[in-house]
Amino acid sequence: MRHLFLVLLLFQVVSAEIKTSIQLEETSSFFRIHKTTPEWGKIIIKFPDINLGGLENQSYFPAEQTTLEIPIPTDRDGQIPQSVEIQQIQVRYRSRSRAGSFGSGPGQLRDPVAIKADPFDHLYVVDSGNDQVLKYSRDLRFLQKFGSFNVDSSRSFEDDFSSIEEAGFDQPMDLVAGPNLTFFVSDRNNHRLVELDLQGRFVRELIPHDSFDEPTTIDMNSRNEIGILDSQNERILFLNSFGQVIYTVGGYGKSKDHLQKPIDFIFNNRDELAILDLGLPAIKIFGENSRFKTQTKINTTPLGLSKDSFGHIILHYPKTLIFMTPDLKPIPNPFQSRENLASIVDTTFTANQHLYALRTDPMEIIEFVPILTIDRKILKFSEPSD
Repeated sequence: MRHLFLVLLLFQVVSAEIKTSIQLEETSSFFRIHKTTPEWGKIIIKFPDINLGGLENQSYFPAEQTTLEIPIPTDRDGQIPQSVEIQQIQVRYRSRSRAGSFGSGPGQLRDPVAIKADPFDHLYVVDSGNDQVLKYSRDLRFLQKFGSFNVDSSRSFEDDFSSIEEAGFDQPMDLVAGPNLTFFVSDRNNHRLVELDLQGRFVRELIPHDSFDEPTTIDMNSRNEIGILDSQNERILFLNSFGQVIYTVGGYGKSKDHLQKPIDFIFNNRDELAILDLGLPAIKIFGENSRFKTQTKINTTPLGLSKDSFGHIILHYPKTLIFMTPDLKPIPNPFQSRENLASIVDTTFTANQHLYALRTDPMEIIEFVPILTIDRKILKFSEPSD
C-alpha cells in the first residue's frame, strides 16, 4: 500500500483581483485538495503516466467549500499512477470587437432577444422586433438574414405552402443548433417550433399534440433532446428528433417539482437543467429523469440565464452580470472592465471559448476574449511499501 503522508503543494496565481492558494494531501486511495483562501478556482486533475482514455477530473471550488476529495484511479490493467498533474485555471475576459446598431437594415437590430452559435462558429441573433434571424461570422461580419413577419393561421405546412412563407415568424424568441445541420427557432405568437437549414430554408414545424402556448427559450442537451419553455403553461417540454414529447418538467404549482413563473433555462456543464423561476424568485436545478435536485433563491429580478465555455452560469441583470459555479455559488466577476455589462440579455460562446454578449442599449454584439492563467504542478506519489 502507499505511504500515508502529507504533501504541501502551494499555488499562487495572480490575475487581476484573483489570488488563490491550495494545499494537497495524499492518502492511500485518494488525495485531498485544501483551499486556504476564500476565492474561487477551477482545478483540472490529470494522471500523465497511465491511460484513462482521455478522461480527466474538473473540479470547482464553491465559495464556502474548502476541501475536494479526488479518488486515485487505475487503468484497465489495474495500474495506479505514479504522479499527478494539477492545473489551476483562472479566466478573465476582455472586450475586443463589436457589431450591430439600431434599425431594420442589413446587420441592424430592433429588439434582439437571443444569441446562439452553431458547430461551425456562426452566430445567430434572434431579432424579435424585426421578426428575423441574423447570421454573423465569429469575427462579427454580417452574413445574411432570414425570416419575416408571418401569421401561420392554418398551422400546417401542407395546407398553406403556396400562400405564405413558412420560414416567417411572429415574435421569434430563441434558437438552438440541432444535430443534423439544422437549427430550431421558437416562434412565440405562432405557437410553434420551426426547423430551418443553415441557409434559413424551411424544413418543418413542430407542434406537440397538446400544443405550445407562447414557446420562448429553447435549448438542447447532450442526448439531442430539445427543451422548450412553454411559457404560459409554466413548463418545459422535451421533444425527441421526431418532434414527439418524451417528458415534461414543471407545470404550475408551489411544490419543489413545479414552477410558478419560469422565464429562462439552460443546461449546465453536467447536463442538468437550470431554470430561472421569477415566481420565487430562484434558480432550480433538475437532474436525471427530470428530478428536482436543489434550488438557490435570488434577491432581485434578473433578465435571464446563460453560460460560458468554462461551465459558469451567468445571471443577467439590467446593469451587470453575475457569474456562478454549476452549484450556483457566486464567483468574482471575471471581466477586466465592467463598463460594457449593462443591458446584456443573452450570451453564447464559440469553439475558441470566446464569449459573445447581446446588448439592447446600445443595440450591439460584443466579443469578449478569455485570458487564461494556468499554473501547472506535477507531484510524484510516494513509493509503495513492501
